[in-house]
Parts: sequence; structure tokens; C-alpha cells
Amino acid sequence: MWLNGSHPGKLLDVGCGNGRFLVRMQELGWEVTGVEPDGEAAKVALERFGLSVHEGALEEVAFPDDTFDAITMSHVVEHLPDPISTISECRRILKKGGRLVVTVPNIESLSYRIYREAWRGLEVPRHLFLFSSPTLRACVERSGLQLLELRTTARTARWMWAASRLIRRNGILSGGSPPKQRFGLRLEGLAFQTLEHGLCWLRDAGEEVVLIATK
Repeated sequence: MWLNGSHPGKLLDVGCGNGRFLVRMQELGWEVTGVEPDGEAAKVALERFGLSVHEGALEEVAFPDDTFDAITMSHVVEHLPDPISTISECRRILKKGGRLVVTVPNIESLSYRIYREAWRGLEVPRHLFLFSSPTLRACVERSGLQLLELRTTARTARWMWAASRLIRRNGILSGGSPPKQRFGLRLEGLAFQTLEHGLCWLRDAGEEVVLIATK
């Protein structure tokens, strides 16, 4: 996740789910560890993949200072009751020169501007905070980290378009994900992703904010 070209070292994935991302990174040579608050997901990561996964919140694990070369948090920060506190904890356990990579839904994305209250990224009440590029940057800088990269991406635009379209039409999205889509909706999603990708070069229009910071 946005660690292209980084020399493999000790990697922590906060909110690692069932561990599939960690398995891929382990195959690339990283020494991996996960933290996951969902006990069932943590159990899968441990029993199916044999990963080192700590169940609970990051602050509860109390890793030693300067432990990790990289920390990733993919669609995690928006669920946290105190994002700045957790990011500050990441700074404490990150090695000097290490990287923190954060991705969150973008409240200033093109699809939010189109769908508003039907936007899939709202996820009320699971999402406690909604971020734009400036607000995520402010959280990370208040935590004492140095910004390296900040941008948005249209990587999930096709999926977000379909999901938001179905929420607007039906008022709900059963299971949280769109079912197999008809051809017309898939074509719409592809066209929307192409448009959004182009706009990302001009403004922060992408569905995800991607931030990379260092200690």
C-alpha cells in the first residue's frame, strides 16, 4: 500500500482485518505485524495465515519506541474516536526516517459532490470523522510527523459510483457492497473513474486521500 520502492523492514498494519494485505507484504520480504480490534478477523489472520496479530486498539498494545520501519492504516482513521492520539502513537513507535501511510475516504471527492447524502463514503454511524486533504494533513502535522506526500486517487471510483447510485435509488445498500452490476452501471462507473482520474491532476477530486509522512 503506497510503499513502492521501499526497502523491506518491519511493517505494522493497523486495522489489518483478516491479514490478507500482510500476507502479500510478507511475500515481498517484509517482517509483518498487525493490530485488529475485531476479534473474529484477528482470529482468521492468526489461524489461517499464521500472522502475528494483536487484538485491540493500537494504544493498548504498547509497542516499544522506534519499532517499525513502516506503518499502514487503510480506511482506519475515519473510525477512530481520537485520530490525532492514534497517529501520535504511530509516531512514537515509528523508527526515525520510517513511513506512515494513511488512506481515508475523501469528503471533497467528485462522487460526494454528486451524491451528497447518498454517498457511500458517509457510512453513518461507522465513520466518526470525514476527511479532506487539508484536514488529514492537519491531524498528521499536529501529531509531530513530517509530510512527504499528499494527494487523492480515483482507485475506488468505479465501486463508489455504483454503490452511491444504488443508495440513492434504493435508500440502502444491503451488505455494504453493490451486487453484480448490470452492464450499463459498470460502463457508467468506468466513465466516471476516467473523469475523476483526470480531475485528480487539477484538484483533490479522488475518492481516497493518500498521505505519506515520516518521523
